[in-house]
Amino acid sequence: MSVDCVSRPPDFGNDLCTYGKIGERFFLGVHGRQMYDNGYDVYDVSSIPFWQHIDVDFVVAKKGSELKNDWECVDNEEFTKIEVKVDTRAHETGNIPYEVISHGNFGWSINTYADKVFFIVCKDGIVDGKLYAYTEYLIDMKRWKEFASYGNNSFRRPNCIRNEEIYDFLHKIDDLKKSKVIIAEQTINNWI
Repeated sequence: MSVDCVSRPPDFGNDLCTYGKIGERFFLGVHGRQMYDNGYDVYDVSSIPFWQHIDVDFVVAKKGSELKNDWECVDNEEFTKIEVKVDTRAHETGNIPYEVISHGNFGWSINTYADKVFFIVCKDGIVDGKLYAYTEYLIDMKRWKEFASYGNNSFRRPNCIRNEEIYDFLHKIDDLKKSKVIIAEQTINNWI
């Protein structure tokens, strides 16, 4: 089974119920369109079980590439795998969480086969499915995994409010920049 390419931005007026889905739609609507206009196909694989299992939301490839839901595409360098994350506290703490354990399983940071993480930090949260005053970071996942493996971590147990067992390493944004884990950033101060 192949995956259809997405060539137009989504409608932000749709009923969006989670920060993750809002982040995915934002990525697709803003950056997906730019990539498509520059000769790349952007595949939204966020609802396909194969890709969910390996924590990948989007796959980007040169126009005309055929994406399949199998390991052949995961291991193929012609396909760039992207995971999208949204955080509403990183601007206050100066940290980005690297999820190690979630609900008794390895967290997304350990499981993901993404090449890049598109990390959106919302300074004013999300209102009516829209972002306002946010910073986006493009993270090289291979470098981030190496960074975490060298003990550059502060450990925490967050999310007791939702009674979830989630263990994260907290990485200072400035340290991720210095280590070239964050490879691009952009700050926007208006509604998207």
